[in-house]
Amino acid sequence: MATQWGRKETIIWPPYAPILSYSAVGLALLLTCFFAWQHFRFSLTTLQQSYSGAYVRSLAMAPFHMRSNYRLLYLGGGKAATRLALPIDFTEGQTQLPDGRTVPVVLSELATAQGFRYFYRGPEEKLSDASVNRWLRGAIFEGKSLVGLYAVSLLEGAFCLAAMLFFTIPRDIKRLKQLKYGRLLRGPVMLTPEEFNKAQGGDGIGFKTTELGKMMRIPKRKEAQHFEIMGDTGVGKTQLIMQILRQIRERGDSAIVYRPASTCSAFTMRNVKILSSTRWTPAAPIGGPRARWNRTPRPTPSPHRSINRRPTPRTSSSTRRPRKSSPTY
Repeated sequence: MATQWGRKETIIWPPYAPILSYSAVGLALLLTCFFAWQHFRFSLTTLQQSYSGAYVRSLAMAPFHMRSNYRLLYLGGGKAATRLALPIDFTEGQTQLPDGRTVPVVLSELATAQGFRYFYRGPEEKLSDASVNRWLRGAIFEGKSLVGLYAVSLLEGAFCLAAMLFFTIPRDIKRLKQLKYGRLLRGPVMLTPEEFNKAQGGDGIGFKTTELGKMMRIPKRKEAQHFEIMGDTGVGKTQLIMQILRQIRERGDSAIVYRPASTCSAFTMRNVKILSSTRWTPAAPIGGPRARWNRTPRPTPSPHRSINRRPTPRTSSSTRRPRKSSPTY
């Protein structure tokens, strides 16, 4: 039987879910509804606004071949026969209805010339949903479907959703990684050059390697502190030093290179002074008698160079002194 450690939580907060992305989707839906209401309120005509509910209902019920109750708008008055109202029968104006409401339309000159005096909503009629939908789409909504009618609002909502997901998805990924792997409280952190520059405020001397590809900079206020470059032979320590000296030269500053072992013979550039002395140390005064400033360093003699010495002459056998013989008794 598996052992369960710790207590069982009934409510886990924050949840293990991309809540920022979910919030972005919800906010995008609210914005889409707002854009649709704005289009309905300021872009549709009064007759289209009046028939919008019937248009949505007929569109939803048309595939089921059903009949529903509808109240349509009619024109009446005078000797002309009553007929259905069309968009050309109205123009902008103010008309007061019998129930006291005011609508921002009046009958057009064409409708008045035909003998109509007023418009009204007829009683409920049981009509085919498919027939009503075809008539509303062709006569009232200019042949546009419901999606085509609110296409601008949908595009605006999709743009808002894409813009918000662009910012929320990376944050959700970072948050889920922290929930899975934990959060580092102490110790080093592996960062990219962009993250390092942003975290440290890097605006000073930088380092560029083939692995990173971009410059990793340190804050300018910390340039007076020490740099420690360590590595095996041939890994690029001298190249990093050359990068520092080139940046110093480009900024117009000066640099001092202290080389007691004469290992920096490649540094021959303007504004860079090389101090070559085996007896001088950084703690001693620079202007002392033992320090020597060289703009162009001299090559270091090879330690394997042969030393010519004067050979010691050998004595020949003719010039040797005779050895004294011991006395014989």
